[in-house]
Amino acid sequence: MALLLSLVFGVFGALGVSDALFSSICLYVAIYSVGAWSQHRMLARWTRLGIIAGMFIWLFWTLLEHAN
Repeated sequence: MALLLSLVFGVFGALGVSDALFSSICLYVAIYSVGAWSQHRMLARWTRLGIIAGMFIWLFWTLLEHAN
């Protein structure tokens, strides 16, 4: 679920959807829930790290795209 919500968050950001508050709250709850409720701690950790790494890659990609 957290991976799906992070993907939706990225797509909405790329499309320029202006409602960032609600989507940010949903993404936070999804990432928090993975760590809080998952019985597989190592998988939860790698899922959260993957989401965070993907968000940084998306951030730098967007910065480079708009810099040119």
